Amino acid sequence: MAESGTSSIAFNHITFNHITFNHITFNHITFNHITFNHITFNHITFNHITFNHITFNHITFNHITLALAYWPRGARLATGSRSTT
Repeated sequence: MAESGTSSIAFNHITFNHITFNHITFNHITFNHITFNHITFNHITFNHITFNHITFNHITFNHITLALAYWPRGARLATGSRSTT
């Protein structure tokens, strides 16, 4: 009975509402291209981080934008160059 309160992670403390996921527009970031493996969420430990402390600025969205800028060009080259007629 003593471990009844300590076992709860209390997700309410993260307050997803404060991040405003709608404003980030996840569709535009293309999570597949970010490769979550590189961020290593396992090492972050959501319980210790509290999204408010992450500060998305530290992830450097500028680096993601550069990747997005090069991605369409690379995809176009791949589809255009491979037409051996």
